[in-house]
Amino acid sequence: MAERAVGLDIGTNAVRVAEIELGSPPTVRAFGQVALPPGVCADGEVVAPAVVGEAIRRLWREVGIKSKVVRVGVASPRVVVRAVDFPDVPEDELEHALAFEAQEHIPIPLEQAVLDFQVIERFTGPEGEPLVQVLLAAAHQETVANTLAAVSAAGLRASAVDLVPFALIRSLAPQAQTLPPSSRV
Repeated sequence: MAERAVGLDIGTNAVRVAEIELGSPPTVRAFGQVALPPGVCADGEVVAPAVVGEAIRRLWREVGIKSKVVRVGVASPRVVVRAVDFPDVPEDELEHALAFEAQEHIPIPLEQAVLDFQVIERFTGPEGEPLVQVLLAAAHQETVANTLAAVSAAGLRASAVDLVPFALIRSLAPQAQTLPPSSRV
């Protein structure tokens, strides 16, 4: 049997699941959605994790999804993505440089943020210096924590948290696996 991936989207009005058989082309094997009560999600963020968790459990029963491991998408005004140029240094040094410089590029206090990055390209700057362009993603810890709490309340485990637009691209284009990573949780 071909490998499958399960994606979960928690929206303001509904939770949705898609089970994809990975291959060329990918094939949707299951899809469904369940409405959420008003007010349990607001502006793309989970407000009541237990209630959302129950809706996710119901969705799993109705659609017949067996996997307990999901990739969950986040889309919130409190998620920020920036392309940033840095001097080209080894990956471990780049990680430290980004942690130090991130506050200059994101409007979230670092102590309240979950950060991730992906190198987009390496290039030569106008003065011949080696540079690297990095896609820096940041989300409020509370946004991520409440989403993961809802997933956990449903009896599931999130293998990754991904920005919804990147998750969509990844699901449709196998070569897009090299796009910015989702956060591993």
